[in-house]
Amino acid sequence: MVAYKAPEGIAPQGKPSKKSDVWSLGILILEILTGKFSANYLRQGRQGNADLAGWVQSVVTEERTGEVFDKDIMGARGCEADMVKLLQVGLACCDADVDRRWDLKMVIARIDEIREPAAAASDSSSS
Repeated sequence: MVAYKAPEGIAPQGKPSKKSDVWSLGILILEILTGKFSANYLRQGRQGNADLAGWVQSVVTEERTGEVFDKDIMGARGCEADMVKLLQVGLACCDADVDRRWDLKMVIARIDEIREPAAAASDSSSS
């Protein structure tokens, strides 16, 4: 699906790479957080930000981060800071500049950093 293809993979001479896979993971993260399916978003043909990653980046740049998140997951108390961190991971995965885009190891490490406080809290409460 074109909605998950990295910009460098869409070009006529484009070749997929591990960083292309990271782009796809980033789109999945953004879809989960926003509640928007990127293929539907592309069909809407919004000018200037013709993809989900571009739209999210523009909203974050305008410091309207709260408007990005799916209303159904915003009700989870105490998770907003982690949602913002995960949003930043998703955006780093979707950097159009392949050299600046994170590699998979970095993405996993950052997701683990977000998860660890929650895992530590549940481990201590079960003792």
